[in-house]
Amino acid sequence: MAYDLQGNAILFYAGDTQGNLWKFDFQNGLSASMASSAVKTSGSTPVPMAILKDSSNRMQPITTVPAVAPGLSNGFMVIVGTGKFMESGDGTTTEDNAIYGIWDNLTNVIGDWQITRSKLYSRGFDATGQTTGAATFAFGTGSSGTYRGWYIDLPLGGERVAVDPDSRFGYTAVNSLVPPSDCASKGSGATMSFGNLYGSSQSARNYQTVGYLSRPRIVQTDMSLPDEYSYAPRTPTGRRDMTISSKPISTTGGEAGAPTVIQGNTVATKVPAGRVGWREVKNF
Repeated sequence: MAYDLQGNAILFYAGDTQGNLWKFDFQNGLSASMASSAVKTSGSTPVPMAILKDSSNRMQPITTVPAVAPGLSNGFMVIVGTGKFMESGDGTTTEDNAIYGIWDNLTNVIGDWQITRSKLYSRGFDATGQTTGAATFAFGTGSSGTYRGWYIDLPLGGERVAVDPDSRFGYTAVNSLVPPSDCASKGSGATMSFGNLYGSSQSARNYQTVGYLSRPRIVQTDMSLPDEYSYAPRTPTGRRDMTISSKPISTTGGEAGAPTVIQGNTVATKVPAGRVGWREVKNF
């Protein structure tokens, strides 16, 4: 969900098992009467914000809640993984799935909707688990060398995203799973995190074989450190940066009900801090 300045939910994003990412716009009011006009239409036909398909043009199901983060100077980044692990036959599927970061530019132009992977910047993983590709790219309509966001294909057959992501401190943590080949195996999966805007690695992909991973939770790890370890020196205007250290934490089912804690790599995020302005007080 995205919120207005008063903390009211105004935009909702949700996916379906046909690979459609839907946007519900309640900026004119959150009520039952507004529900019929909350979805974009072309004529009388509802239009999804994005249509997610793999390189073979197969629809990629969405069964988790998308993460929503600020995007550029306007709009939002919607980060979502694909895959399904709900029905008895899902454990044997080996279709390709992916993680997407899609920029909702908040326009009402029909050409800006129904985004496909051809309008997204493609990334991959190298041998160390870091994402490949340029650090940044140009945002735009998705044509003439511009992109509406990014995507990265999950490298293992049958790998999918079946738990919700977590987003804070400018990045999103995502856990994947690979069903076991038989009932005697625990299953496996990877924990990874991506910058919201450009999809670059914030921590390397870490593949685990200890069982299914829970939803990741990004936890700040440096709250007790003194100022000199987390704050940069002030500039003449009084501004300074603060570095926040955090990491995604996950658990597995473990043996005999005892969970195993899986910690992702530490991510250092630099954010503005300190005084943001000043004024003169006369005759004090």
